[in-house]
Formats: sequence, structure tokens, C-alpha cells
Amino acid sequence: MDPTQRAARIFGEFAEAYALKYGDVGRYGPSLDRFLALIPDGGHVLELACGPGNVTRGLADRRPDVRILSTDLAQEMLMLARRAVPEAEHLLLDMRAVGTLGQQFHGVVCAFGLTYLDQQAAAKFIRDVAGCLLPGGALYLSTMEDDPAKSGWEGPSEDRLILMNYHLAKDLGAVLRTAGLASVLEDRVSYVAPNGNAVTDLLIVARTYLNHGRTTDTAACLGASRGLGTRPLRQTSVQRKEEDLLHVVGARGTRSDQVDTRAASGMVRRTAGCLRSLAQ
Repeated sequence: MDPTQRAARIFGEFAEAYALKYGDVGRYGPSLDRFLALIPDGGHVLELACGPGNVTRGLADRRPDVRILSTDLAQEMLMLARRAVPEAEHLLLDMRAVGTLGQQFHGVVCAFGLTYLDQQAAAKFIRDVAGCLLPGGALYLSTMEDDPAKSGWEGPSEDRLILMNYHLAKDLGAVLRTAGLASVLEDRVSYVAPNGNAVTDLLIVARTYLNHGRTTDTAACLGASRGLGTRPLRQTSVQRKEEDLLHVVGARGTRSDQVDTRAASGMVRRTAGCLRSLAQ
């Protein structure tokens, strides 16, 4: 059986126990807040590998205005998610098939879904997710961080083993950049698991580059990019400038600055277009 489908089957058997054990997502609150700060009012968010809806509930409580499409491969998990967050939309879906949805979203959340994908599958998954994001859309990823060489089969018994995959921030960061995403948050939460093992959870919030076309008015370009330099730039330099701007816009972490951030986002859009125009 495919390792991801095997994991879904086993988690389905223990869905109720899993919901009780991992229901509290408080330790991930700050990173979820950072992600949600990038979602516009009434935005549409896709959640992949939602499990019993613990993160879904956290998203809905923090931003009741956001529309959530919550998905999972395990039917039993999806039933719990429907119960936990009835106001969300729910869909049975293998996260690896995200590209088949044919929709674009303001944000995508995948909390610990990467644990069940090896490095190659995770890279393809991130590229597919990037294609489902609207310009300026945000991505939330969390996974257990460790050397991928330590990945292997784990579980309570021989007949309930799950292939657990570990990932490193540098590897995921490289994939994100290739997929056109700029990281605006990289955080870690460390704790001791019930089995006594030390665990480090990697939390990443990234955003698509705000590339909204070229500006042909040279004067407007020079004005919009004032302070950033006006000499011709190579494409890689343009991307770095755009990524730096995204770090500034995404660094606020609270919704109280939303009006200022929208203005800043408009500046980023204009400047990104100008920089790319100058680079041609």
C-alpha cells in the first residue's frame, strides 16, 4: 500500500484518540497569526491534511471572516473536522492531488502533512501548492525538523507502522524559492514527546512574489522604486528586492496594522512591476 494512504488508514482507526491528544494547537498560535495577517478580509483558505480539525478550529476562531476549505485523505478524520468546524467546507482529498482542484486561494495551510512525504514528493507538493495561490497568497507549513536520513517506519506496533519523513529548513527554503515563494517566517517549537524523545517542529510562513506585470512609464518606475536603486537589475536581483519587500510587509504579525499593510502591499506591487520592467 502507498505509504501516505497507509498513514491515512491508520490515522482513521485512531482518529478520536488523535483528536484528544493533539487538540491543543496553542504552541502554534503565533505562527498561525502571522499567516492569517497576510489573508485579506473574506479571503479563501485551503487546508490540506486537516486531520480532526484542530488547526481548522484555530483558524476559524482567529478569523471568522475567512472562508475555509478543509481537506483530508482519511474519511474518519474529515468527519471529526466537520463536527469541530461546521462552518467550514470539507472535502475528501489526497493532499498530493491539490492541483486537481482547479482553484486558487488567498492562502494554503498544511500542518504536518509533509511528515508523510519524502523529499522528492514534498518538493513536487510545494510546487503544486504554489500554483494554487493567488498573487501575494500565503502558505503555512509545519513539519518535524531533522535529518531526512533519519526518516523511517514508526508506530505503536508492527502492523501499524507509518513512514515518518523529516525535513530540514534549508531544503524546504530552496524548494520554496524555486516555486516562487518568499519566506516571511521561520520558527521552531521544541518539546519532549510523551515517549521521551526531543522533538523540534519547524514552522514556515511564505508568500508568493507580488509580480503583477510590467510598468512602461520610466518616470513612474523611478518614483516607485526610489530608495531601492534604479540601475538595471538582473532577474535574481529583482527577486531578492521583491523578497526583501515581502519580509517587511509580512513582518507585522497582527491585524491592527491591516490598513497600513494594504498600502504597503500596493507599494510592493508597483515596485515589483517597476523593477522587472527596468530589468528587461
